[in-house]
Amino acid sequence: MLKHIISPCAQLVNESVAGCVEAIGSFNPPRHIPCVCHDLSKVSRRVLKSGLMDFVITQDMYQQGYQPLMLINDILNGKMHETGRSSISARIICDENAGEGDIY
Repeated sequence: MLKHIISPCAQLVNESVAGCVEAIGSFNPPRHIPCVCHDLSKVSRRVLKSGLMDFVITQDMYQQGYQPLMLINDILNGKMHETGRSSISARIICDENAGEGDIY
């Protein structure tokens, strides 16, 4: 199944998501082209529920800004991290689990 999802696939960003998936749909490709975007917004939720979008990968903007600063602070204060990386969670949203409270 993973091979089927990866090739070909459209990764979409920002508020042009609706226009992009509508353009792909109007192209009428010979087989379904999976569409994935970042950030669950009102626009991406609408497109997701319509069936034109397959998945949305959420992003936690607060943690993306906070964690790098905390990592730098720890390193500067002698608390070394093995990899110099910090994990920030993300969720994969599809039309079945796109609740109203998930907009970021």
